[in-house]
Amino acid sequence: LHYVNFKLFPLTKDENKYENLSQYYKTLQLPRPALHNVTIELVSTYIKHISSFYRWLYDTCRTARYHNYKVDDQTAKMAILCLNNIKNVCIK
Repeated sequence: LHYVNFKLFPLTKDENKYENLSQYYKTLQLPRPALHNVTIELVSTYIKHISSFYRWLYDTCRTARYHNYKVDDQTAKMAILCLNNIKNVCIK
């Protein structure tokens, strides 16, 4: 989340400038908490080439607590690969 926020913000959209995710999110006035969904949408729009990595990490991490945060080696390696791809794109 922090890597993509660093890459996305400040964001100019429709002639409005947003300094951070919180500021952008407040202007949307969504009926329920959907901060992660907003981030997924922003990544899909502005950093398309990592959106599949970001979405996979989100989906995997979101449900990890139901498995006591225990994952198999293949899932752990994939998570590291996704995170490294996201990091490499976002810190440049």
